[in-house]
Amino acid sequence: DSIISTQNNQYWQTQRDHFVEIFLPKKSLDKIFPTSLARAQRCCDKMELLRQKAGKYGVQVHDFFLHEAQAQLQLALFGMDEEFMERTNKPIRDAFAGINPDMDFAKDMCLEMLEKVGSNPQFSVPSEPDVV
Repeated sequence: DSIISTQNNQYWQTQRDHFVEIFLPKKSLDKIFPTSLARAQRCCDKMELLRQKAGKYGVQVHDFFLHEAQAQLQLALFGMDEEFMERTNKPIRDAFAGINPDMDFAKDMCLEMLEKVGSNPQFSVPSEPDVV
């Protein structure tokens, strides 16, 4: 069975519910943009502070942008809280780079994120309770 070819109406409806939001971008983006905009506005101030504290070699812009990209994903797209994002931002980037000594970090973080997403009504969709 698939979403295109099935004789099971209940299965088809469940599969359709999983995909419906991707065809309604304004609805899903409305959840993301306020958080993303607030984060972008704070980044200007944060970059200025980093510039003021920068040593001989200046601001490590590469690390700054990696941190902010991960922050945008966690805060705006996945609905994580600030504490979770700050606690996991660098370790998950290290896991992706293959340098985090905790080989289970990425798996454990993803499982924790699934629990958090499922408990946040602002980011829940019909399919999420089935996933968690």
